[in-house]
Amino acid sequence: MANFDKAIDHWNQLSYSKKCTDSEGEHYYERFSIFDSLTELKEYEIGVYLYLEFIKRLFLVCFIISVLMTLPLYLNYNGTGLSTYKPSFTLTLAKFTLGNL
Repeated sequence: MANFDKAIDHWNQLSYSKKCTDSEGEHYYERFSIFDSLTELKEYEIGVYLYLEFIKRLFLVCFIISVLMTLPLYLNYNGTGLSTYKPSFTLTLAKFTLGNL
């Protein structure tokens, strides 16, 4: 019969997790978070570290750009630049296109 604890231990050893020790000397595994320092992932391979660091920075840049674009989108939606067209769903979509920003 399969040993469930042994399977979990094997999975923890092979997954991207860090081995920690508590105050009593017991070992346990803790998952990596995107907010943790990723330098510990260099022990697996440099490619894993660089890929996750790239994803983290790409997420940050996309978040900053989306925050910066909220004001132009709001001004464009409430502006009068396209007021000569009749109200429709297509007009609402046109107000959010890049050409109108």
